[in-house]
Amino acid sequence: MTGRASQWYQRNFPRVASQRSGGRLKLLLLCFAVGSMQATIAWLSYLRGDLPRSRSHSRRRAGLEDDKITLPTPRPINDPSEAGDWEEGGKKLLKEGPDDGLPRWFLELNVAGFEPDLTFYSNFIEKAAQRGDLRAAERWFSNAQNAKLEPNGRIFSFLCLAASKSGELSAAANYGERAARLGEALDKTLQIKLLSQALDASRLDLVDRFFSFAAEPANVSTYESVLMAAASNRDLVFAERWLKRAEDAERYVNPSVLVALMDAAASEGNLSMTERFFDFGEASGIRREMAAFNVLIKAAALARRPAAAEYWFFEARREGLQPSLITYTSLIKASAQTGDLFSAEAWLRAAESSG
Repeated sequence: MTGRASQWYQRNFPRVASQRSGGRLKLLLLCFAVGSMQATIAWLSYLRGDLPRSRSHSRRRAGLEDDKITLPTPRPINDPSEAGDWEEGGKKLLKEGPDDGLPRWFLELNVAGFEPDLTFYSNFIEKAAQRGDLRAAERWFSNAQNAKLEPNGRIFSFLCLAASKSGELSAAANYGERAARLGEALDKTLQIKLLSQALDASRLDLVDRFFSFAAEPANVSTYESVLMAAASNRDLVFAERWLKRAEDAERYVNPSVLVALMDAAASEGNLSMTERFFDFGEASGIRREMAAFNVLIKAAALARRPAAAEYWFFEARREGLQPSLITYTSLIKASAQTGDLFSAEAWLRAAESSG
């Protein structure tokens, strides 16, 4: 085995190589050292029983076609990622003897003059990603890096997929960002899934990151889902940022979503943010919703701003909307909290007269 081949084998299969160092591998290296290719082929044939005798025949047996490696039975590609990672896979494959499984297959290819390239490793990373085995995909990626191969965006998109299927959302964000930096657009289905996973986990920080490398603009339903999550978490700054994005993209969300955001702001006693969310809904027809005005009056009452509560009451009446018991209750509370019992009594009489 040449110095380069030996280094490659030691790098990718340290455990297997060390196990052989006391016997067969020493003899194999000795054969190469004295320059006896025939002795080496004979020794490999002894180990295997049917190892090809020539380089060209070895290439035909290995089926090296456009770097898509397929070995005929009874010598299939044994993917160590089935067992979780490289080392555990090696243990599983070597149960029947030190010369069985993937390490031996790699050695045959190396003797035949084949050195794995990025496409080779990419095939295994893709397979692990499709199974949702992040640990295996990362191990194959690590081996590609150890082989001094420069990863491309496609590799990182596979790793992002594996992380998503494994539920490792932070890792998915990292790999997605690296794929985007290399010009690789994630599949639209994967983008939607990542956003959904982040929302289900209430990870609004990751929602922003996933959105940052989305290849296509989000649709209205995506904006609405994100905003409802923001309302549930009462993250008003996050909600305002996403409302601005929706507005810039001319995505007009349903007024009920805006009312939910207004209620979150009102519950915090934040009248200005409640009014800000109301303003965002002008294009969505929020002025036709009495529920929106009720929230504004509630926010004014909690902020001890009876004048603001009265203003929004008359704005609702100008829109032709009919106040409800909820409306009058908030108006009475707004007056009573500031000690204006006269106004509170007046609102109570107005409620009684409205039926």
